[in-house]
Amino acid sequence: MDARPVRDGVAGFIADLADFGVSAVTEGAVVRYDVTAPGGARSGREVPTAVSVSELQPWPAAPPHWIHLPADVRFDRTNADQQEVLPGWQRHSRDIAQWNSVGHPGQRWLAHVRRVISEIAA
Repeated sequence: MDARPVRDGVAGFIADLADFGVSAVTEGAVVRYDVTAPGGARSGREVPTAVSVSELQPWPAAPPHWIHLPADVRFDRTNADQQEVLPGWQRHSRDIAQWNSVGHPGQRWLAHVRRVISEIAA
């Protein structure tokens, strides 16, 4: 069982990423942070990413659905739009098949984002 205190919403999300050395900041309607791509076209490089503040309200009980990335990021297949994003960004629809209370939510989210950015084609 995870004995750490539950940290909710935006502040909880930012604190949970910080537990794994990822610095996140609120910029307007999003929380922005960088993650190193473990594979794909940007393997080994820092990839700027973000998530909507509105999607973090149920954190950590439920994960965000959309991953925000700069508009020059390309996937072979994606569902993307430009709602609630920083200028020059778009968001990509990505489900997490199972989200439960086992383990650290920051670690689970970062693993999800790393998997997604490893699929970047260009």
